[in-house]
Order: sequence, then structure tokens, then C-alpha cells
Amino acid sequence: LGDSIYHAFTFKVEKRFSAGFSILGAFTASKLIDTLQGTGRPGAVPGTAVQNWNNLRGERSKSYQDMPTRLVLTALWELPFRSGNTFVNSAIRGWQINAINTMEGGRPIALAAPIPNGGNRPNVVPGVSDKVVEPTLAQWFNTAAFSQPAAFTYGNVSRTLPDVLSDGMLNLDVSLFRNLRLGERGNLQIRAEAFNVTNTPTFDIPGRTLGSATFGVVTATAFNPQPRQLQFGLRLVF
Repeated sequence: LGDSIYHAFTFKVEKRFSAGFSILGAFTASKLIDTLQGTGRPGAVPGTAVQNWNNLRGERSKSYQDMPTRLVLTALWELPFRSGNTFVNSAIRGWQINAINTMEGGRPIALAAPIPNGGNRPNVVPGVSDKVVEPTLAQWFNTAAFSQPAAFTYGNVSRTLPDVLSDGMLNLDVSLFRNLRLGERGNLQIRAEAFNVTNTPTFDIPGRTLGSATFGVVTATAFNPQPRQLQFGLRLVF
């Protein structure tokens, strides 16, 4: 039914400082190439089915699941404050601040075209680049670089564009915890969390169907990350 090949470079660094502060960073640069269909595969962008089962070599391209770069930075600080005053010490002791910053490269863009009794992808216009100097929501890629194939033919554009990606992700989550001991076995945790604290949007892939009014136009934000969310809670462990 298909094949795939994956290469990646990974790098991780961790450092524990004094006063309860530590950081952890993980970076991955990778490329996933396959000839597989994307329908129903978790984490995949929308894409077309195989055009010609008699020519799977023509399906070889960046996978619908390809993610070229991903960087995650995590910081944790257990507040080390101490005071000679018992009341002040009990009020400020046990707090912990956490931050997770995630940065991802854009996702693949898979074009489609309705071809009567033929394939499902557009043709490439020779000599015309699909890239624009400054992508905008109204024109994420050069739509003039693609044309409608004739009926009973197959489009010759690759399953995913090789040099144009969707919007990348920048997300920062922050949390504030405090643990209170309750006797010998009990623990009460006070939690305050903010997801996507900067409320930075990540735009979805642009319209990908040739001939539609939204071809090359970004009309929505991606499902992940969601707009800023605040969450408060108590957790009792006993």
C-alpha cells in the first residue's frame, strides 16, 4: 500500500541551577517522505488519495504528517524564599512556577483539483514559482503557478508542495502551583494555569482546491493551539 522513510536530528539539553531553577530544551529537525494516503491518519493535514495505483513513484513526496522542526523549552522554578517569620514563611513556601514554550515549523500543503474521470491534483505551470515574497492571509502561495488538467488525465503537482509550508506554531503555557502538606499523608495542591498565555494565533493551512474562491487563502486558525485559556483548580492527594 505504500512506503515511508524518516530522518531526524535530535538534540536535548538540561541544566539544573541553584535556588530550585532548572531548564530543559529539546529540538528536532526531521523529514518524513512517503507514498501513503493521509485520510484518517492522526496528525496529518488534509490531502488527496493516491492518483494512480499503477505509479506509486508519482506519489512520493513529503508526508501529510511531516513536521520539519520542533523546539520545546521548559523552565521550572521552585521558589526558594525563606523567612524568619513563621507566618510569612508558611505563606510563601511551596510555590512552583512552570513554563513550556513550543515552536513548530509549518505543516505541508496538499493541493487538490477536480478532474473529470481523471486524477485529483493540479498541473504545475512550467517556470512559475509557487512561492510569494511575503505570504499573506489573502495569498499564502502563488496560485498562478498551477493549472487545471484536462479530463481523463492526472495532475503532475506533487502530493505536497516541496517549498511552501503553512503557518508555524508559537505557544507558551504557564502554570503556578503550590503544595501544602496536610498531616503525614495528605497533600493539597493549588493550581493556576494559562494555556497560550500570549494568545498568539496559529493559522490553518490555506484553501487547497484549484478553482475555488478560497484557493491559496487562509480562512481560519488551526485547531491547535486554542485561544488563551485560564484554569484554576485544587487537587487533594491522600
